[in-house]
Amino acid sequence: MKRFKFRLQRVLKLREDAEQRQAAALGEALHEERVLDTICAEEKARLDQISEQLAPKPGELRSAGMLQVLGLTAQAANTRLSAAEDSRHKAQKAVANERELLSAARVERKTLERLKDQQHGAWTEAIGRDEQKTTDEIALRKREEPGSGR
Repeated sequence: MKRFKFRLQRVLKLREDAEQRQAAALGEALHEERVLDTICAEEKARLDQISEQLAPKPGELRSAGMLQVLGLTAQAANTRLSAAEDSRHKAQKAVANERELLSAARVERKTLERLKDQQHGAWTEAIGRDEQKTTDEIALRKREEPGSGR
């Protein structure tokens, strides 16, 4: 009996490796997105804290210079928050792109695996037919032998 050999096994292995690399790239993109989410949350908290400082408490007097400094600080914090949100948005797009690439890599691998399964099924059927043919030939020879009882 001949062994089953999938001629595209090397290609399948390359597809599996490509899928693993793409999964790693997606993991890195997700990590970057989480880091940027944290940075955005920190910047938002900082901006909220500055906004609280800007609003004077009842009966509190502030100098114009202090209000100007707090305003400039709030403006800088707002700029940092905007930059962090832009970076996070880009990271989210990168994650979506990496997911699409991973999905495509998965489809390519699964297509080759289905082909391998189909070829293995066809090979199994062919082996079964060969074995049945051999068994039928042996039975026919036994019937045709003199002294076989018939």
